[in-house]
Amino acid sequence: MASKLPRYTRFSGRLAGMAAKPVWVCANLKCEMHSNGEVDSAGKRKEPKQCLSCGGMVFDRFPTRAEADRWAQLRLQEKGGLIRNLRRQVRYPLYTMDRDGLKVEVAFYVADFVWEERDGRVIIQDEKPRKGVDALAALKLKWMAAQGTPVTIHSM
Repeated sequence: MASKLPRYTRFSGRLAGMAAKPVWVCANLKCEMHSNGEVDSAGKRKEPKQCLSCGGMVFDRFPTRAEADRWAQLRLQEKGGLIRNLRRQVRYPLYTMDRDGLKVEVAFYVADFVWEERDGRVIIQDEKPRKGVDALAALKLKWMAAQGTPVTIHSM
């Protein structure tokens, strides 16, 4: 007798990232329409050719809809003057010390979003699923905190 698989399967960590569907957002600041992209003959999702709302042809790619939605929220805050200098996919080096006490870059961490608050504080934020963080991401987040640059986690 064949066993029945659950109708919905929850993934966590790296598996969730692999199962996530990319989302493209129109780069026009007045439009910012979300699109799931176009499906080619092999069944892969690819960037849409043109925005259905404004006709624009430039898109920002996001690995998940949650990350795209968070970007939209932060863009609104930036437009409203609550935050400034909003950036995506900012790379931070992860260091260790060698035998001679010299700092050596071992790996890097890529933050989803970085911005400045009104008071000048720099906020580094990562969008993660509610189910949690995979082991590699947890290690890099702890490493960033140990270097004195803590990362806040946002879950939608």
